[in-house]
Amino acid sequence: MNKLILTYGGGMPHTQNDLKYLQDGVIKNFGDIMKALNSYGTHIILWGLEDNGSDTITEGALYNKDTNEIYYMPESHYASLAPRYICYTKNYNADGYKLFKTGANHDTYLNSTCYLDTAASGVEWSIDYDDTNVIKRYSPVKWGNWGTLDIASNGYNGYLKYRRMDTTGMLEIKGYIDSVGASVSTVVAVLPVGYRPNIDVDKIIANVYDPGTSKLLTIKSDGGIILFNPVDTQSHLDIIVTTY
Repeated sequence: MNKLILTYGGGMPHTQNDLKYLQDGVIKNFGDIMKALNSYGTHIILWGLEDNGSDTITEGALYNKDTNEIYYMPESHYASLAPRYICYTKNYNADGYKLFKTGANHDTYLNSTCYLDTAASGVEWSIDYDDTNVIKRYSPVKWGNWGTLDIASNGYNGYLKYRRMDTTGMLEIKGYIDSVGASVSTVVAVLPVGYRPNIDVDKIIANVYDPGTSKLLTIKSDGGIILFNPVDTQSHLDIIVTTY
C-alpha cells in the first residue's frame, strides 16, 4: 500500500501532488481488492438496492469495474418507471469552489450521484436495473443449513449431518458411525441429490477405539457413503470434500 510519510518534522511542504498521491494510492488499493469480484462482471451491487415489492428500491451502493469507483444511490420510488435504469451523473459541491492564487476560480469537490430513471441518455453511464446479465449482486460465500442423514440398519448406527457451501461446491460431513456387526463394504448412508460429488471421493478415517488403525470411507457419485472393512468400533467424521 502506497503511503505519504508524515513523520518528519521541520515544516514539510504540501502540494496538490501530495493529495493526488494519497488519492491515487487509495483508488489503486481499492481496485486490487475489488479484483476478487471479477467473476461478477462490470456492475456489482455491493449492498442494498433491493426491490422491496412496495414501489421502492432501497438505498445501496454499486461498484463499476470500468471506472473503479463505488456509487451510492438513495432510496428510490419506481411506481411509474418502466424500464428502470440506474443512471450516473457528476456534479460539484459548492463548498469546493475555490479562488486560486492565479485569480481563477475552480470547482474542487466532485460528487458522484446515482438515481433511478426511465431515460438512459444525457448521463455519464446507465444500466438496466432489471437486466441480471448486466448487473450482478454480490453474495458472500457461506455455508448452507445442516441436514441429517438416515443411517442404514445393516449393522450400523450413529449420527451424520451434512451441509454445502454455496457457489463453491464444498461439502462438509460431521458425526460418527458405530459399525457393530456390519458386513464388508456396505452403504452407511446416502447423500441427497445436489450434495453428491461428480466422482467418487476416498477419505481415510481413524478408528476411535483402536488407536493407530483406520478405515477407508468412500463417498460415491450416486451419494452412497461406504465404509470399507468395518470392525466393531466407532469412527468420527469431520471431513470436507469438493463436489465439482
